[in-house]
Amino acid sequence: MNAEPKIAVRRQRMRAGGCEDILSAGREVFLRDGQEASMDEIAALAGVARRTLFNQFGSKDALFEAILLKSSEESLPQLVIGASKDIRADLLDFANRYVTAITGETVVQIYRMLRGGGAKAAARLYKDQQTHYMGLRNMLAVYFADRIAAGEMIPFNVKFGAERFLASVVGMARVEVSLGIEPPTEDRANYVEDTVDRFLDGILPRQKPGDP
Repeated sequence: MNAEPKIAVRRQRMRAGGCEDILSAGREVFLRDGQEASMDEIAALAGVARRTLFNQFGSKDALFEAILLKSSEESLPQLVIGASKDIRADLLDFANRYVTAITGETVVQIYRMLRGGGAKAAARLYKDQQTHYMGLRNMLAVYFADRIAAGEMIPFNVKFGAERFLASVVGMARVEVSLGIEPPTEDRANYVEDTVDRFLDGILPRQKPGDP
C-alpha cells in the first residue's frame, strides 16, 4: 500500500474513532515539548489508554504527522474569489482572507511544532500546502484570464501574475510565521490594500478623457 491510501485509511479511523481529543491533546504536548513529547502524557490528557494511541496511529511520528495535517487543513480553507464588476474589490476581499488564513495562530503553531523535528511529517505537510497553493494560483490565473478576455485587464502572463500577487500580499509575514512568530496585525489591512493597488497599477486599462 502506498502513502496516499495509508493516509486516507488513517483519516477514516480518526473520524470513526472520535480522535479529536487525542489530536487536541497531542498538539498541546507537541507544542510544549516538541519531539520529546510523551505518548503517556498525551494519552492521559486525552483520557484514553496509551495502547489506544498506537492502535489508532501506529507510532508517535504518525500521530505527529496526523496533528500537522489536521492543523493544516483547518488553517487553509478553500478560498474562492468573487466575480463582481469591481476587480479591486474582488482582489481585496480575497487577499485579506488569504493573508488571515496563512498567518493565523494555527499556522504559527504548525511551524513551532516543526522546529522540534519530524522531517517526514514536514515533507508531507509541504506537499499538501503546495497542492493548496497551486490550486489558488490556478484559480487566480483563470480569474485574470477571464478579465483579460473581457477587456477589463491589459494582457499579461496570468500564472506569473497570480504567483506574484499571492507572494506580495503576504510579504514578510510569511517569514515570521515560518519562524513560529505570530505576525502583528496592525496596519495589515492598509498593507494589503496598498499591495493590491500596486499590483493593479499598469494592468487596468486607462480611462480615456470623456469615458464614463
